[in-house]
Amino acid sequence: MAKRRDIKYLGRDFADKAAEVKAQINEALPKLVGGMHVDGFKESFDKQGFNDSGAAQWQDVKRRIPGSGWYGFQYGNTAKGKKNFSPSATTRSILLGHGSVGLRESIFLKRASRGRIVIASPLPYAKLHNEGGSMRIFGKTSGTMPKRQFMGNSKLLNKRAKLIITKRINNIMK
Repeated sequence: MAKRRDIKYLGRDFADKAAEVKAQINEALPKLVGGMHVDGFKESFDKQGFNDSGAAQWQDVKRRIPGSGWYGFQYGNTAKGKKNFSPSATTRSILLGHGSVGLRESIFLKRASRGRIVIASPLPYAKLHNEGGSMRIFGKTSGTMPKRQFMGNSKLLNKRAKLIITKRINNIMK
């Protein structure tokens, strides 16, 4: 049987709940929501597209397109007839293959406080992959990296966050 509270304790009970809500908003919820977003951004790599509602898949890489000069990651001294070819390069995932798994794992929660969540990657090439742009291939030839967004504002993740926040606050106010 539920313990019945006297009306004279109502003010104190409300103050206790308000303090608990404040602690959630200032500390626990930013960390929880930030961690959820980190996990969601990492899911982009598994989905091979940005984790957002109605997101399109990432543009395919040239190493997987037959007829491309990069098919199978062909490179080498073509003047001497030497070319390197990797059959696995034609099938491995974008941004998850040979040595690039570090990009996915580099995403971390940098700051979580009331009203501000910062998620980052320390890798210098993370921004180029996420936003696209000009680059140098092997430090020589100019090229353009297509945008393969894996983190940013996401309607889907924001919707999940709102549900978590609402549930937490509602549980406190019961």
